[in-house]
Amino acid sequence: MLDAGKATRTIQYCFAVFRQCWNMARNGGLVVNDSPTKQARLPKIDNRRMRFLTHEEAGIVLNDLHVRSITVYNMALLSLKTGMRFGEMANLKWGHVDIERGLIAIVDAKGGTSRTAYMTGDINHPG
Repeated sequence: MLDAGKATRTIQYCFAVFRQCWNMARNGGLVVNDSPTKQARLPKIDNRRMRFLTHEEAGIVLNDLHVRSITVYNMALLSLKTGMRFGEMANLKWGHVDIERGLIAIVDAKGGTSRTAYMTGDINHPG
């Protein structure tokens, strides 16, 4: 499948579907052996980001959002400037925000760990 140019994730989905079908057949008594895919080594997915918004692109997005919805604009600005995910912003409480020191405590972030985000001037004093 790799030689045919199929994406890594497509190959993983194919193997998963085949494995599910095989397991159903085994549970139904149609086959007795483990799936032939059990010993196969699947390619790893490189999930790193390959592209980020340029400053100009970010400005265009923010300007458009500012016209459409001030709430969405503020959320996008906070995310862009702090790296916070939507779930982290949705779970924010005022007690997590230290305006004097410019810090936001992100409690139970992705991965189950807490972390700190730093507020830039744009966040402390949005324009």
